[in-house]
Amino acid sequence: MREIIFADWEFPGLYPDWTEFLSLALIKENGDELYFEMNTHWVINDWTKENILPYLNGNKISRDQAKQRIIDFVWDNKPYFLSYVNSFDWMWICWLFWVFEVPFFWIPLDFATMLYQSWIDPETKPEELALKYDIPLDNHKPHNALDDARLIRELYFKMFTK
Repeated sequence: MREIIFADWEFPGLYPDWTEFLSLALIKENGDELYFEMNTHWVINDWTKENILPYLNGNKISRDQAKQRIIDFVWDNKPYFLSYVNSFDWMWICWLFWVFEVPFFWIPLDFATMLYQSWIDPETKPEELALKYDIPLDNHKPHNALDDARLIRELYFKMFTK
């Protein structure tokens, strides 16, 4: 079975035709982590200003640097890409690398769909699931890409593996 890399991205807003991202986190099954923030010139919506910007650390990199860091982290084994409601996350990775150069396997995995298939409302917030599965949220910052990817990884191992 292919390795899974757990992903979370934060965006200046959700736009169906194009966007950049503010921050990205990738975490391997073994716990290795990649986190960075990207320079963006997009207009940042009010919700994002209030809920995401306070959790950014300000160390921003360029688009080319972001692409290289992802390649270096993923290597060439084409792991599965898993995120919570992955539509925008996957779309952006395809835009960054162009569809046929994406360093992940071409079928992305979606945590919300896994919840639905397990008879759990996919709109259930991961933080609510963490309480149910005894995952501490002591230092968890919602809408922080790294914290959210860590939480999805922990939930995946508690809920869907033996």
